[in-house]
Amino acid sequence: MPKIDTKAFRKALSYFHTSDRAAFGGAFNWKYLYTAAFNLASAVAAIHEKGYCIGDLNESNVLIAPNTLITLIDCDSFQVKDPRSGAVYRCPVGRDEYAAPEAQLGVQGRTSYRDFDRTPEMDCFALATMIFQLLMDGTHPFQAKGRLVDNAPTTKAKILAGHFPYGGGQNGVAPPDHALPFEILAPELRTLFRRCFVEGHRNPRARPSAREWVGNLRALQSRLQQCPRNPNHWYLNHLRTCPWCETGRAGRELFPRPIGEQVALTAPAGTLSVDKRLDHLRSYVEMAVADGFMTTQEHEYLMAKGIELQLPRKKIEEIIEAEARKAKAKSVSPESGLPRLELSQTKFEFRNAPVRSRAQGTFAVSNVGGGVLRGSITSDRRWLQVQQTKLDTSRHRQDVRFFVETAGLRLGSKQMGAVEVQSNGGTAQVAVHLFVELPTVAISRMRIRVSTLGVLAA
Repeated sequence: MPKIDTKAFRKALSYFHTSDRAAFGGAFNWKYLYTAAFNLASAVAAIHEKGYCIGDLNESNVLIAPNTLITLIDCDSFQVKDPRSGAVYRCPVGRDEYAAPEAQLGVQGRTSYRDFDRTPEMDCFALATMIFQLLMDGTHPFQAKGRLVDNAPTTKAKILAGHFPYGGGQNGVAPPDHALPFEILAPELRTLFRRCFVEGHRNPRARPSAREWVGNLRALQSRLQQCPRNPNHWYLNHLRTCPWCETGRAGRELFPRPIGEQVALTAPAGTLSVDKRLDHLRSYVEMAVADGFMTTQEHEYLMAKGIELQLPRKKIEEIIEAEARKAKAKSVSPESGLPRLELSQTKFEFRNAPVRSRAQGTFAVSNVGGGVLRGSITSDRRWLQVQQTKLDTSRHRQDVRFFVETAGLRLGSKQMGAVEVQSNGGTAQVAVHLFVELPTVAISRMRIRVSTLGVLAA
């Protein structure tokens, strides 16, 4: 495999949300996300045609470059079938958020994903999930609210229940409040998602194949059009108006003008109306305060730009101050923007854990977006317990403690579990691997303890 330029390629997760895309310039608009989805489907289709299953397809082992090319990593976990012997070398790992319902059922009561064969249809579930997240600003297709999912607190539970909130005709389940309207997607794409998540729940073969995704995404590519008001807004032409302008007017600008964008004046500044010159300067000010504050260098540049546009110095200052106040209010207001979940650590290992012992782990939960972060904390194993079951809505950062208990577990056994945080700012999991000490280690430890007690007694 070629070496990967990690300065260029980032995890797909880094492209899901507006704030993450803004960190590297904001130029990665919906057209780029759409093209990245096409490239991902094309790569998965090529792997399937060679007879392999990816198995653990998720947002962290797909890397995307700024030019929308994708690279898959963790290929050592692919499921490979030996064409001569027929032996299947299974994929031993998986992420519940991207695992098809039949894969979730297959792993129940077993020690790991390595105990059953994957199918291309399972990969197609994960592929559709990632395409949905790329096109729908990071929302997972099974994030939902309503009475039908009240008893399904985790994404895994919602997938098993099969309540796709965009399926139509199903009372008692709806998309989360922060989700984009399903209608921003062309009818052809909406049909594919329903086939995958509704019909595919009962019949995995009904899911669109990777090749089918490639064909549909390619056919719709010519229908992408650019917004006349904001060149960073791209959308499919089944819509009469730009959806991103509408979300921007609602206070949620998903694709702002990118930092570094250059706009050429169509006429000398002196021949433009004052209003046009003010609008032109305002676009530069909006870019400068996109990160919530303005540097001295940015202020000096904007003053020079205003003078170049032959605007009064006082008017330039007024525009800069007004836009800076807006940006500051947006960045500090607890009710502005949307919450976004971030974890300080996503994996813990407890090795050689003595029998009948208890160990503790701690990770931090942060809200790196706006608004109030609400949600629940659950674990999926009896030996794994969480100290709190709800997020503290009064804190933007909080520590979450969990405990692993080896009572009742066999010596030498390996256990895999997860602590899941599900919130209105996203869902994330902390993988917990527990390795109970081997019988020889336990015997050696007991001998040392007995010897020590004997010395102390003597």
